[in-house]
Amino acid sequence: MTQEAASEQITAVILAGGKSERMGRDKAQLIRPDGRSQLSFTADCLGEAGIEDILVSGLGANGLKSIKDVYPEKGPLAGIHSALAHCKPGTGSLIVVPCDMPLLKCGVFLRLLKSSQSTAFDQSFFPLIIRNLEQAKEVTENILSSDQNPSIRSFLKNMRFDFISSENPVELKSCNTPESWSDACNLLNNYRN
Repeated sequence: MTQEAASEQITAVILAGGKSERMGRDKAQLIRPDGRSQLSFTADCLGEAGIEDILVSGLGANGLKSIKDVYPEKGPLAGIHSALAHCKPGTGSLIVVPCDMPLLKCGVFLRLLKSSQSTAFDQSFFPLIIRNLEQAKEVTENILSSDQNPSIRSFLKNMRFDFISSENPVELKSCNTPESWSDACNLLNNYRN
């Protein structure tokens, strides 16, 4: 476990509750060149960073705890809202990561863990770390229970987030179409060879 993860209780949520309409199939269950599902890979990256308390917004697998959205059909913000409600007492931070980042590396989470404020990546927002859970609960509830657009952008705007640049932006690439998934798998195969 990393020094950062050992010093506070950290929960992570993998966002895997979307319809995957553009992909045409469940992105969390896509099989990577190494044989793991994308969901398992994401959980493994979190584990390498020392994060053991992992929730899945959507269908969990491999012993991961699945949580349901209180506000269904409201996108990733609804997943964050539900994860905040499921954090164990004493949790100091919540890391949020979508299931569709096949080039992710453990170092991305280690950078977030070093930050003292809620922090997101300026290129893609995700993954992000929420440090003020009570404020985040209030902000997500206010947005989701109103007529506001339930976007991550509006959430970040209503919270106090620091933004950092990725040292390797390709690690933050999300895959939403069969073409982008194929490109990512080709990159992964090239790394292995």
